[in-house]
Amino acid sequence: MGGRFDLFFSNAALHWVDDHEAILRGAAAALKPGGRLMISCGGKGNAHDVFLALRPEMRLQRWREYFRQMPLPYFFIRPARITNGCPNGL
Repeated sequence: MGGRFDLFFSNAALHWVDDHEAILRGAAAALKPGGRLMISCGGKGNAHDVFLALRPEMRLQRWREYFRQMPLPYFFIRPARITNGCPNGL
């Protein structure tokens, strides 16, 4: 059974997804034959300076308990990894 959409578009959201392979497979399944997948997101190292600036604040006594066990919210994939991980040559 083919997909239903001509386009799957995601902007600045893929870094919140833990399982990139699953989202790419789901997007591919939702596309019509010849449909397009367009994803825009930061790459590896993209938020490095932001995390460097936030780290001292996150360690302050008043904030520490909130950040201590918080999973890192951003996952910026390396371009080669996403190219190699695309199902069906997307």
